[in-house]
Amino acid sequence: MDIQHASPIMLRRRLRTALRTLRDERQLSQRDVAAALDWAPSKLHRLESGETGITVVDLRSLLAYYNVTDPAQIQNLIQIARYARRQLYGGYSDILSAPLLTWLQYEGAASTIRSFEPVLVPGLLQTEEYTTALMRLHPVPSDTEEVLARRV
Repeated sequence: MDIQHASPIMLRRRLRTALRTLRDERQLSQRDVAAALDWAPSKLHRLESGETGITVVDLRSLLAYYNVTDPAQIQNLIQIARYARRQLYGGYSDILSAPLLTWLQYEGAASTIRSFEPVLVPGLLQTEEYTTALMRLHPVPSDTEEVLARRV
């Protein structure tokens, strides 16, 4: 896998799955690991669920606690953590909701997309003009023309 060009959301998913697998293989609970590393009880849960990213310092601590000693595996996970922190749609966080931003990232990383749209014109046939017309039908009162253009 080319980590530098991979989707950050998919890298985060891969990293949290790897961390959960390492913990499960050692038959440790999240509470045990958090206590051993002097972390808040919910920190490991947030890391493994993807609610928050992991710093390289925390990742190194976690890998050391799990007795991961293979330099190649450690370096690979660190590289994944670094590239997973990229925010592809960060410039739109002021006008798009967090769930929509997450959805956009998953859609961008998808290899197959299936769509069922019984009411609207299917996504592949939508044009900028069509989207603008739809958004003008249901406007957000506080939106300026600039915000509308960015949403489109």
